Amino acid sequence: MLLIMGGTMSVYQEEEYSWLKPEKEFVKKVIEAGKPVLGSCFGAQIISEVLGGKVTKNLYKEIGWHTIRAVEGKSPGEIESSKLPPCMFPEFTGFMWHGDTFEIPVGAVKLFESEACPNQGFLYNAKVLGLQFHPEADRQWVRNLIRDSGHELVQGKYIQSEKEIYVYESFF
Repeated sequence: MLLIMGGTMSVYQEEEYSWLKPEKEFVKKVIEAGKPVLGSCFGAQIISEVLGGKVTKNLYKEIGWHTIRAVEGKSPGEIESSKLPPCMFPEFTGFMWHGDTFEIPVGAVKLFESEACPNQGFLYNAKVLGLQFHPEADRQWVRNLIRDSGHELVQGKYIQSEKEIYVYESFF
């Protein structure tokens, strides 16, 4: 299984990050080989792009704990997928730290959305899962992220303050 995690770069910054192009080629080969792949945030954006989706700046930055809603497995053509079981949690709180968004690739099924970012997750060929949010977030990971990238905690409609983010520590 291939896990592709988050990062501070964007998938379209190939000139600044020379390793991005070979990374994308590797991800594409792994998907074509039928291996399971999970991408979180930046990882989901790479998956979307290698499957033909576009990655762009989102209308809003989304930082902190936000509500994520499950959608009834819809493909970009609005065809329901009968292969998806109903979501155990139709709504839940997830950790976000992103300014970009991805398109749901053709052939993939949209799974999740949020108020600030309509594409929060997709499933492709029952083996490739892209999640815009961070299911891996735990107390220390969030504290490290704030320490390293806290300068991004500016006033914004979907940007929580450090204090608001720490309120959720009781969940860990």
